[in-house]
Amino acid sequence: MSPIKRSTSPVTETAPPAKKAKAANDFPLFDDGDVTICMGNLIMKLHSKTLRGSCEYFANFEELPTRFVLKPNTASYAESYILVPATSDGNGVSDNEAQKDNFEDALTVNENIFRLLYHKPISCTTQTPFSEITALAKVYGCIDAIRDDLITALLRVSLGSQMFRDGPDRLLYTGYYLRDKAIFTEALVHTVGQRKCDSEYIPGNVKGLVTKCVAELEDKVGQCWEAAIRCCEADTISNAVAATLLRQYLDKRIPCILGSPLRTEVYNVFAALHRMEDVKVLLEIDLMTQVDTIDDALGAGVSFLRSFDADRLFEIEPSGDTQRSINKGLDCGVSRDEVVEELSDILKQVQYSIKPLFKGDRNVGYFTCFQFEGPFPWESLTDSSGNGAHPQMLCSDQPRFATV
Repeated sequence: MSPIKRSTSPVTETAPPAKKAKAANDFPLFDDGDVTICMGNLIMKLHSKTLRGSCEYFANFEELPTRFVLKPNTASYAESYILVPATSDGNGVSDNEAQKDNFEDALTVNENIFRLLYHKPISCTTQTPFSEITALAKVYGCIDAIRDDLITALLRVSLGSQMFRDGPDRLLYTGYYLRDKAIFTEALVHTVGQRKCDSEYIPGNVKGLVTKCVAELEDKVGQCWEAAIRCCEADTISNAVAATLLRQYLDKRIPCILGSPLRTEVYNVFAALHRMEDVKVLLEIDLMTQVDTIDDALGAGVSFLRSFDADRLFEIEPSGDTQRSINKGLDCGVSRDEVVEELSDILKQVQYSIKPLFKGDRNVGYFTCFQFEGPFPWESLTDSSGNGAHPQMLCSDQPRFATV
């Protein structure tokens, strides 16, 4: 039997069909992105569906351009740079050197808007970027789309920081347009405490609320001040000396001039009294030296009289009136211990009187006892149907755009 001949032609193996490459899903460059955004050296390829669905600015184009660049905004004084349809191959950098100084900041704010639209983390450590992002989100009409992510980022950064102390008016602006009660309330507390009634960052229909709250807090501090002063009324010499010591402490630290009770020096004095545990700091040296001198003199006089022979001293028996006068005089004597005791009692009364000023105190150098529970300004805004309207919608003046 002849051997089986093997074919010398190569065996063809059928390879599995190649898998279709998946589109990249990484911000800011998506393989399936159909809108290119150029901001200096930053290039983004995003989705028109996402942009139109989340931003009124892009939705208002009859036909969405495929390329945008960052240019100076001449239509609004608030935001110096916005995205506009590209008319050339430029990258959006202005030729104006003065405007270039702000370009990097504007680029960061614009980038953060799109990071939030795609639920990506943003890097902000102060109050300024948050207010700028909010302002730009108003221009683009995407407040609702970024609201939750921006609130989360702000609250996370604010933990353990002094953001609300350093820029409460900016955060009041942010809290108002984000309609977040927690941010708005905390920012309002600090704005009122700092008396920033005329800040340019406070929305027009919030300024009235701030002014009203400042007046209420001033009244509250004034009432506590009057109650504290009433604690210094005296009916004995030791009590009068103690009251004088406390009044001197106040007078030296709070100038007797007209001014708001929310001044820093008022807070500092009240805070010191609120935390005071020992009255030694209130004891004025010169006055207490005189008290000691009087006390020593009375004691020395009594000892001197007792050293005489009673028969020689009182050959003439003093009248009852004389004896009573002597006893009264000795009873009215004042000692350091008595003054300290009276002063301790007055301090406790003063601390009780000013206690409401330190409820929820943030220890930031001004009064933060103000409490606000509403109604919130945006709750009073209504659209034509009577329903609650977003602050952005009532302030928006965005035109419809045609393709350039």
